[in-house]
Amino acid sequence: MTTEQAKTRAEAAFTRKESQVREGSKAMADYQAARAAEAEKTVRLRALRLARDAEAKTQQATRQPKRHSRANHGSRLIRSARRRSSPAASRGDSVI
Repeated sequence: MTTEQAKTRAEAAFTRKESQVREGSKAMADYQAARAAEAEKTVRLRALRLARDAEAKTQQATRQPKRHSRANHGSRLIRSARRRSSPAASRGDSVI
């Protein structure tokens, strides 16, 4: 290999290393920008979630408890009494 070829090869290697350093620093900057954007988004979404949960909690506290109707409750009692007093139940037969 002549000195001229060695010099050309060395310059090409140096140029290649320089471009790798530039690309590496650009990639790191892009990575850090993406991480910062993700962190900001996380903070914003956490604040929205906490506000939503606090609103739901206050609405739940001010809401009146549900009242069950007596008619539905009474009919269940009558049906269960009928099942217990059926002749099939006293013989041990299954009721379908």
